[in-house]
Amino acid sequence: VDMGFRYYRRAQAQSTADGAALAAAWSLPNLTKATQWAQHVAGKNGYNINVPGTIVNVTHPYNNNSSLLRVDVTRPEPFFFGG
Repeated sequence: VDMGFRYYRRAQAQSTADGAALAAAWSLPNLTKATQWAQHVAGKNGYNINVPGTIVNVTHPYNNNSSLLRVDVTRPEPFFFGG
């Protein structure tokens, strides 16, 4: 059960990061605005940055390439049965 839930949450996190990256890309080159949009979209998908441990991080340029953008989303995930 724990591992199945983890796989489900990982897919959800990837979808959230993809949507947040698309939203952020529309606001470039203004990185502050891009970060705000990424956080807004992530928040609508359960990654509210006001919840302790939740992080939405925008990296631009990514790998020294100004045409690349990366969005990382992280939040604490509980185990049901594992320790």
